[in-house]
Order: sequence, then C-alpha cells, then structure tokens
Amino acid sequence: VIIQHLTYLRYNKEKKHKDIFVVKVEFLGPIQKEALELDIADLNELAVILQEDEEVKEWLESCAVAVNDTLVSSLECPLKDGDKISLLPPVCGG
Repeated sequence: VIIQHLTYLRYNKEKKHKDIFVVKVEFLGPIQKEALELDIADLNELAVILQEDEEVKEWLESCAVAVNDTLVSSLECPLKDGDKISLLPPVCGG
C-alpha cells in the first residue's frame, strides 16, 4: 500500500506538483521499522500513510512526533524538502 502511494506521489511530482517534498521518517525505540523517504507536504499525509501500515498503526496514538528534532503537536505542520520526522514512542523506565 505504501509503495502504491509513493508511486502515485512520484507521478504527481513529475507532473510539476510543487507542493510535495521528500522527507525522511524515522521510527525510534521499540518500533521496529526501517526509515522511510516519502513525498509528502505535511503530517496529515504521513498519518494517512502510516494508518495503512499494520506495524506502525498501533503506535500512532501514543507516539510524540518531532520535525527536525523539535516536538510538534499539529498535523497541519508544513514540511520542507529534506525535513526529518521522528516518531517517538512513550518511554518507561526507572
């Protein structure tokens, strides 16, 4: 599903769609997933993609999100080409 979405976004980008940028998405802690590079314009688009990924879906409600190492609270956060998005699961310890 993610590959289909990426193919669609790349097709739109080739058609000179200027509102989409390549960003890196990293999954920290116990989320066992390799980093992704996606063509997206904001965190809303990322949320849609990750809802379709069974490995990540269960973490979405509890994760904090950082863009370029700064925590963000809104899915409306615009992204720029080269941004790094980090999904930070809750930490427990003692």
